[in-house]
Amino acid sequence: MSLPDLKRWQWGLLACAIAVLLLPAGLAIAAPALAPLPATASIEAPAAPPLPERDEPLPGFQDLLDPLPLVSRDLPDQASQDVVAIYDNASLFDRGAAHEMLAAAERAIPIPAEYEPAWNYWLDTLQDGSYDFVPIPEPILQSLRDDPQNGDRLSNFAVALYLTAEPQNDWEGLHDGPRASKARSLFDLLVAEFPDSRGVTINAAYMNTTTARVEQIMV
Repeated sequence: MSLPDLKRWQWGLLACAIAVLLLPAGLAIAAPALAPLPATASIEAPAAPPLPERDEPLPGFQDLLDPLPLVSRDLPDQASQDVVAIYDNASLFDRGAAHEMLAAAERAIPIPAEYEPAWNYWLDTLQDGSYDFVPIPEPILQSLRDDPQNGDRLSNFAVALYLTAEPQNDWEGLHDGPRASKARSLFDLLVAEFPDSRGVTINAAYMNTTTARVEQIMV
């Protein structure tokens, strides 16, 4: 059968076949024209000014961090300010400075005169060499709850008690023994009594980490 003898519908099939074969080539040729134009910014971004020349490096953020254990620094009474001064000037494992700090922290806590005998007895239990912790007597706690800042004062006291304990090692600043154990127990009590105290909250968490670390060292 010659091409002139093809019927009309056969011509149609032939034309469709040719179109299918040529379609990929046509798309390849037309692709560059169909590609989207790259976006151009209509407004130029302002150039950043050059950095100023500095003779000294920028200050770091270390001065913004408080050392741990944390000492509350914004208490208005002189005894609490003495605690801060002793803490800042003491060296690691300076037992003499730690005892001075503990004495100043004791003076900072306002104990009503009628409770002083019970308070002094409780202080003696902290230094009896045992691991048995005696909670602060409830009448004393009740009088201290009236001033939220007493949470920070008691936190400073517990920190000082911890620092008077036996050092566990010479490189991590850890303490262990009866006084350290009682300081941790005291923070557990203070978290319940003064939950809004920043010093109590941070130091209680710190004491938990030191407990885990001391146990790890002793294994």
